[in-house]
Amino acid sequence: MNDPYCEPISDLNDFKLEWLRSFHMWLSAWESQKIEQRQGILTRETMFALKHTIAAMISLSEYLLTTPVCGQLMKYVLLGKFQTDNLEFRFGQYRQMSGANYNVSVTQIMESEKKLKILSVMKVITAGKSGITLKDFITGCQTEIESSVLTPTDSTCLTPFLSLLNECDGINIPDAEMSGIVFIAGYVGFKLKSKIACIDCQLELLTQRTLECDYPVDESFDYLSKIDRGRLTWPTALMVDIVVQTITVFKLIIDDKYNKLFVTASNQRSIVAQLALRRCEQAVDMSFQCSTCKSVMTDLAPLCIRIVCNISLNNYTKRLADFKTQSKTLRKLSTLTK
Repeated sequence: MNDPYCEPISDLNDFKLEWLRSFHMWLSAWESQKIEQRQGILTRETMFALKHTIAAMISLSEYLLTTPVCGQLMKYVLLGKFQTDNLEFRFGQYRQMSGANYNVSVTQIMESEKKLKILSVMKVITAGKSGITLKDFITGCQTEIESSVLTPTDSTCLTPFLSLLNECDGINIPDAEMSGIVFIAGYVGFKLKSKIACIDCQLELLTQRTLECDYPVDESFDYLSKIDRGRLTWPTALMVDIVVQTITVFKLIIDDKYNKLFVTASNQRSIVAQLALRRCEQAVDMSFQCSTCKSVMTDLAPLCIRIVCNISLNNYTKRLADFKTQSKTLRKLSTLTK
C-alpha cells in the first residue's frame, strides 16, 4: 500500500514499535484521568482490550526478534497477520472443539489440528453412504480444478439471453458509478499482471502512472488519482470499456426479464462471460494484435471479463443474502413489537 506504517517490523528500534509504545502510554494516561463513563472515555472493556492487544503485539514482536525459533531469529514481523479473519476463525474452531473453552491448552490445539486436517480432505456424505475412497477424493479435486477454468458455454444455454445484447445500447452508466468502475478496471489490470507475460499486451490494458502530468483529465479517474500513492495499476480506456460492457450485461441479466432464467441456469459465470464477450465484440474495438506474441484481443478480453464476472456475482450474492437477513430481522422485530 506504499504506507510506511504497513511495512514489516525488522528491529527493536523500529519507529512502528516506538509508536505502539507511545500509544500504550497515552492510553494509560487517558485511563488515569478517572473520567466518568459516557463523558469522553472508552468503556472499561474496550480500554482493557485495546491496551492488552497493543501490549501483546509489542511483546510478541520483541520475542520473535530476539528469541530463536526453530534455530534461527525472525528477520521481520508482520503484525497484521496475527489478526486476520482466517486465523481468528481457526482459533474459534480450536475453542469449540475443546468444549467451548476460551483458554485452550497446547495439547488441545494439537488434537484439534489433527481432526481438522482429517476433515479438510473428507467430503460431506449422505447417511446412506459408508465413506469416501481415495479415488473419489482425487476425482473431486480434479473436478474443482477444471471448474475454475472458463469453458465455453453451450450455445443453447445462451439462446434465451441473446436478445439482451441489443438492449445494452439503451443502458447508460451513471457518472456516479464510473469512478467505482474505473477502480474495478484498475484492480482487474493488477490481477492480470501475473497472467500476461507479454509487456506489449499488458500496456494495451493497463499502465502505471509515474508523473502527475500522466493522470487523465477525465472526472471518472478522480477517485483513483486521490487514493493513488504511486503504486496503483491504472486501466487504459480499452480496459474500462470492457469492464463497462461486462457490467452492463450483468445489470440486464439480473433484471426481472431474465432473472428467473439466469438463477436457474447451471453455470451463471460462464453465461455472463460469453454474453459479455459477444457484447464487447459489438461495441469495443477488438482489432488489437500484438506484434510480439501475436495474441489478439479476443484472447485477452476473456481474462478481464472473467474477473469482472467474479466480482459482480460475488456482490450480487452478498446483496441477496443481506436482503434476506434484513427481511428476517424486520419480521422478528414486528413480531416482538406486536
